[in-house]
This record gives sequence, structure tokens and C-alpha cells, in this order.
Amino acid sequence: MFTKHVLESLAEEAQGTDVVIAEAIEKAKSEEEVEAVVRKSRMFVIQQMSIAEKIRLSVLGNMGDRNILMRDRNKLVSMAAVKSPKMTEQEILSIAANKFLDEEIVGYVAGQRKWVKNYQVIHRLVCNPKCPSRYAVSFIKLLKPFDLTRLARDKTVPQSVARLASQVIHSRDSGAKKKH
Repeated sequence: MFTKHVLESLAEEAQGTDVVIAEAIEKAKSEEEVEAVVRKSRMFVIQQMSIAEKIRLSVLGNMGDRNILMRDRNKLVSMAAVKSPKMTEQEILSIAANKFLDEEIVGYVAGQRKWVKNYQVIHRLVCNPKCPSRYAVSFIKLLKPFDLTRLARDKTVPQSVARLASQVIHSRDSGAKKKH
């Protein structure tokens, strides 16, 4: 993944900021080790930033920066990361499935029409226990029968959501029987 030129530039860049990081990059034997060092060093740098710098980075930064900043304790920072204009569909899918993010972030994603047009986002949001019930209930009607049966049996979702999923299954079954 990293070429020799990229590794050298990472080492040079790190030497300007932290000698320990530069030495760790030079000692790394594989690409995975280099990626781990760079990721840890980036997280350390972000943790040392002020709130204003973090908000600016969440708007201007890359996917890795937004991923780190979404999990920040400060809600202004985490919401700025989610509201970034550079947010990709892949990132939204990971947010919708992440059960450890704050409810406000998951609720914000659920409230955005441009993102809930995607069936995968809707499915992941409904299966996420942090998704606000008002959104989960409205999305249940859009799920496919197979996903509804899995949702009705899921122990991690709120009981009201699982119960509604089983009710929708039964109503669809009874509606199909009446047509015949």
C-alpha cells in the first residue's frame, strides 16, 4: 500500500513534530505497522487540538480525521464531523451501523433525506439500538420481509421496534392471504 517514497516522506514529516513517531515509522517492518503508527500519531495530534481546531479539521479533513472526530466527547466537534460536506455514503453506512456513537449523531443521519434514500442506510439505522424510535418506526414499513423477520428476532433493538416489526410481518401475511 505504501511505496518507499511515501514511507520516507512520512518519516520526514514525523521528524519535524515528534522524534518517537519518526523512529517508530523507520523501525516498522510491514505496511500494517506503519499504518498503525500513522493512525495512532494522528489520533494523538487531534487529541491535542483545541475545539475550534477540531471543528475546522472535521470540515476540511479527510475520512480518517472525521472518523476520529465523530467519536469526540464534545458534541459540537462530533456533529461538525457528521455535517461535513465531504461526508461519503460509505461513512454514512458506518455511522448508521455504529452502536457506540451518540444518539444525536445517529438521529441526525436518520433525519437527512439524502442519506435515507439508500436502503442499506435505512436497514442499518433500524437495526441500531441508538436510532431514535420515531425514525426507526417510520423506517420499518420500508424493510423487506427477510429483514423484518431478522429485526423481529433481534435482541439488541428496542422491544417496541421488534414488536412493531413482527406486527408488520403479520399484517403483510394477512393482507397477502386476503388477496388469494
